[in-house]
Amino acid sequence: MKPETVYSYISRGLLSSQRSSGGSTLDALEVEAFAQQRGRAPVSSTSREDGSRYSSHGAPLMILDTNISQVIDGQLYFRGVAVEELVSRYHFESVAAWLWGEPLNSSHRFKANAEDTRNAANFVAALPRFASPLDKVSAALLALGAADPLRHASQNNVAELGAGLISGIVSSLNQARHKTCRSTDHPSVADGIRAAFGPTQDAKSKSVRAINAALVLLVDHDLAISTLAARAAASARATIYGGISSAIGALDSKLHGNASQDAAELIRMALKYDSPEKALAESIAANGRMVPGFGHALYPEGDPRARILLDILHQEVPDSPVLRAVGSLARVMENRTRLGPNIDLALAALLHVKGMAPDAGPAIFAIARSAGWIAHMADEYGRAPMRMRPHGRYSGPAPSEASGTPEQQK
Repeated sequence: MKPETVYSYISRGLLSSQRSSGGSTLDALEVEAFAQQRGRAPVSSTSREDGSRYSSHGAPLMILDTNISQVIDGQLYFRGVAVEELVSRYHFESVAAWLWGEPLNSSHRFKANAEDTRNAANFVAALPRFASPLDKVSAALLALGAADPLRHASQNNVAELGAGLISGIVSSLNQARHKTCRSTDHPSVADGIRAAFGPTQDAKSKSVRAINAALVLLVDHDLAISTLAARAAASARATIYGGISSAIGALDSKLHGNASQDAAELIRMALKYDSPEKALAESIAANGRMVPGFGHALYPEGDPRARILLDILHQEVPDSPVLRAVGSLARVMENRTRLGPNIDLALAALLHVKGMAPDAGPAIFAIARSAGWIAHMADEYGRAPMRMRPHGRYSGPAPSEASGTPEQQK
């Protein structure tokens, strides 16, 4: 589009701009919305399996409408309800079922198919010893999907499938760990997670309030990269199992779902040295300039999820040396960087307080976020297929420059 055309739109009030010494600046989101309103023809089409065609175009800025979660003024809301209220009043299963379209009440309980869970447990038990908890979640997911003959129709029964899938993953991890073929149903997903990742002989508090809080707090968070992966898979009409598998692939990364492992190591060093400064120095040396567990781009005034979870842990175990160490780290970081704890540090603190495996954070994250991924996939199933397929802008050599084979070009 010519600059003259853009200025014409501005002069007619169809677009707004801000002038500065460097020229005029337009809001990119406003421009994208305006372009969509102009009703331009799709730039390409895609063939269906039956030979017919449908239009497909990606949003240039990847701005997608969602109805799951929203951050407003530093606070997190799920469908207009503050996450703090959900944590205080409901267990994880109720929040998950609500996001899948069920009424929000406290009666929801998840139950898995016993035979499928046993088979998944055997699959998990066959993994190498060094397999991580997140590897085990992925293996259980694969086994449960393979056992579901109706998985390719999963978009028709999202709530029931989601409940069985999450419960099946947790139950199979328990059976694999405790080497039993009998049913290991637990009163709640939080109870099952404590049994799956906590100490075998748990002499600590039996309360799972903090675990349930962590699950609710991690259910969804705008369009995180793993959520985008799940929606992209759903756009191509992948199964629920396939979409979650795609999401876990994105989650299993240092800058996303695995961040709590580095935060757990930071807490371990703070406990070992009894010096937050020394622990932070070693963490920076190991991780570069970034200190794990602090700061969040969406929460310049502090991550409310971390505050909620740490407050609950303080209520459960007020004299915990772990929480004293976390407080010391937070004070140093506040004084030096103005960065507060984020959910990764709070999740790491939960692992330490509950005596869980230090690498269990990503697995707990994946189990919790599965509820949000399923909700996003259900929403995507109701939209135009393949809308998440963007168009590439080729930047390689022109055909005339690339004549001959790669060997000849050398």
